[in-house]
Amino acid sequence: NEWYQAEFSAYDTSPKQVSVVITNCPAPQYVGATAYAIYRITDGELTISGNEPGFPAPPADFDAAGARKIVFKRE
Repeated sequence: NEWYQAEFSAYDTSPKQVSVVITNCPAPQYVGATAYAIYRITDGELTISGNEPGFPAPPADFDAAGARKIVFKRE
């Protein structure tokens, strides 16, 4: 039951970054908060690693402590 509606901005940095402003979700404490993440697209996979909404910076790397990492694989 985890879902988010949000507006996002992507940045061409190394690694690539995204900031996400949450506009709706089941957790009211996150609505209006900004989440920061890094991402990469390689070999048909999208890897995103992000910190909890409200944390003021993206993770330092894809396996950073406290960050959540999600991998989407193309089938």
